[in-house]
Amino acid sequence: MLTAFLFVLLFFLFIVLLIASTVLQSRSFIGKSGENFIAHKLQRLDQSKYTVLNNIVLSSNGNTDTTQIDHIVVSVYGIFCIETKMHKGWIFGSVHKKYWTQVLYKKKYRLYNPLRQNYAHIKSLEFLLGEKIKSPIISLVAFPRASRLKIDDLKLISNGQGTIANLLKYQDVIYDQ
Repeated sequence: MLTAFLFVLLFFLFIVLLIASTVLQSRSFIGKSGENFIAHKLQRLDQSKYTVLNNIVLSSNGNTDTTQIDHIVVSVYGIFCIETKMHKGWIFGSVHKKYWTQVLYKKKYRLYNPLRQNYAHIKSLEFLLGEKIKSPIISLVAFPRASRLKIDDLKLISNGQGTIANLLKYQDVIYDQ
């Protein structure tokens, strides 16, 4: 009797661990953890100069399609649209290329240029804000898990901490408080 109970208990624990392992390795969970990591870093910005909005869903150019923006930072220095990508390994790319390459354990994978994805986000923001925009919205991409970034313009692409450093480089006041 005790043996049957232990067997059922162990089987139940195995199923729970299997489900937990699957969830923790899922793309959506990994993506959300990266977005949370960057959101946490952004919360350290001076709140008198920066307002951070996370996980914003907007209409795409006024039609029924929507777009999800990981982070929008509104500041006296401009508006920043930040895309977070949780790719590991080495990331190779060019600002103008449609696809980039991720190298992970000697295997190569193709990924869509996140700056192009962010371009669609920026167009949605521009449509929403209209004439209120005084300067171009700045596109930034964060790769908090990447080992090495080999991108031709690293002022737009960085790891988690570098994203904040890139954002802080903008010091010309554009918007009044």
